[in-house]
Amino acid sequence: MFTHVCARPGSNYYNAIASINAKLHRQNHTTPTTAIPVQLPLIRCEVTNEIKISSIGDPIDGDFAGVIDLIAQPFRKIVYTDTSTHKNPVLTVTTITEDDDMYSAACAARNSMVAEVADVCKVIEEIYLCEESPDAATLKSSLRAATIANLCMPVLACAALKRSGVEPIIDAITHYLPSPDDAPMPMLVSVEREEGEGRKGKKKKKKKKVKANAKRKGDPLIALAFKVVHVKGRGGGDGRIVFARVFSGTMTQGKSLRCVNAKTMRSGEERKERPAALLEVRSKRRTYVARS
Repeated sequence: MFTHVCARPGSNYYNAIASINAKLHRQNHTTPTTAIPVQLPLIRCEVTNEIKISSIGDPIDGDFAGVIDLIAQPFRKIVYTDTSTHKNPVLTVTTITEDDDMYSAACAARNSMVAEVADVCKVIEEIYLCEESPDAATLKSSLRAATIANLCMPVLACAALKRSGVEPIIDAITHYLPSPDDAPMPMLVSVEREEGEGRKGKKKKKKKKVKANAKRKGDPLIALAFKVVHVKGRGGGDGRIVFARVFSGTMTQGKSLRCVNAKTMRSGEERKERPAALLEVRSKRRTYVARS
């Protein structure tokens, strides 16, 4: 999660995190998700043009200048050029040494962050109880595992309208959020008709759950269609494009596919589709492929 309050004068980064935690704890009392800040916002004073750390008690008085990365060791200071004179701000990345005025505040914020991560991760808890400092790789892997388990939520600071602080957010997406490989495979329900009649004179149905295996050669095709869009000039006659993820087997162009959803499961009717073309999507690029 990223907070956009840094772009508003008079707002408070830490009050926003406290508000997030209050709402998350109200939603789940047993195992609440904790919002953990992994950055410190930097503010540029309007009068002196000096860059300083936004303190806990004081509201933001100035423009958002950048962030301090609390995960990296040594600390990374990411500073953006003044957005009032540059439409596309340029970032400058430097390290914070012990001689820097911001070093003590960054150490205190990192210790507080490690203590919060220790409450949701046993690996960090052992390191914290031994009064040691975890390295960046251990912190990232622990935060990722806790985020996927809905135990914590890393919080970052940015001013998206001024194009400041966006790059660390993109890095955080790859570091902490689950990838498609982390998503569990779907459980398919295979319905088999049995002889005999039920209470209302209908044939009995036996349901059997089938779990998709990892993608291996020779496995039957199991794919999940999760989105349908209509693009003029693409797809069939109506321009229909179906986005699907293949869990096992191989999808081939022109090969008949059996479509299963809640409606066909209830009615017992079999529906088949034949893909006219296969497209591999990467961002805005779409490449025709023979199989997937």
